[in-house]
Amino acid sequence: MWRNHRSFVRYAGVITMAIFVAAAAGAIENPNAAAMKQIAAHPTNNSAKNAAVEGEGRAFTSPLVVSSAEWRNDGLDMDGFFFAFSRGGWRSEGSLVFMRAPVYVKAGVTITEFWVTVDDSDDANDVTINLVQLDNYSGAIETIATVTSSGDGGVQNLNVRSLSKLTDDAHSYYLTASSQSTSIYVDQARIWF
Repeated sequence: MWRNHRSFVRYAGVITMAIFVAAAAGAIENPNAAAMKQIAAHPTNNSAKNAAVEGEGRAFTSPLVVSSAEWRNDGLDMDGFFFAFSRGGWRSEGSLVFMRAPVYVKAGVTITEFWVTVDDSDDANDVTINLVQLDNYSGAIETIATVTSSGDGGVQNLNVRSLSKLTDDAHSYYLTASSQSTSIYVDQARIWF
C-alpha cells in the first residue's frame, strides 16, 4: 500500500510541476488574462501614476466612504462590541463602548457634507457619531460635525449638509462614537467634499 501511495504522490507532483512549467512558458493561458490587461490599460490604473507619493496623483472622489469594518474599540471594554458580518455594521454587546474610525481625506479639499447610516431600533438609547479633526502638532481636537440617531426604528441616514471645512496636512481626521445598545447598528459614514 505504501508503494501505491508513493507512486500517487510522485505522479501528482509530476503533474503539478508540468502545469507550472506550461503556465510559465505561456502554453496555458490564464482565463483572466484579458480582463487583467484591460484593468492595467485603464487610465486610472496607470502603474507610473500609482507609484506616486501616497495621496498624490491618485483620484480621490466624493464621497469618501468609511466602512463599518474600519471602526475599532477605543474604550474600557475592548470586547464590548460586535461586528455583524451577515449585515455589516457594528453594535455594542450591552456595555458602553467607545469606537473610533480613521478618515483618510486628502489635504486641500473642502468637506461639505457628513452622512452616517444607522439602524436604530432602540427607543431608550441613541448613538452619536462625530467627525473630528486632530491637530497633529498640538493635539488640539475640533469636532467638525455631529449626528445623533433618534430611536425611531429602522434605517436612518443622519446628515449635516452645511459644512465648509478645508482639510490640510497639519491635521488628521477620524470618527468617534459611543453606544451601549444592542439594538443600534452603525453601518457606514460618507464624507462629501
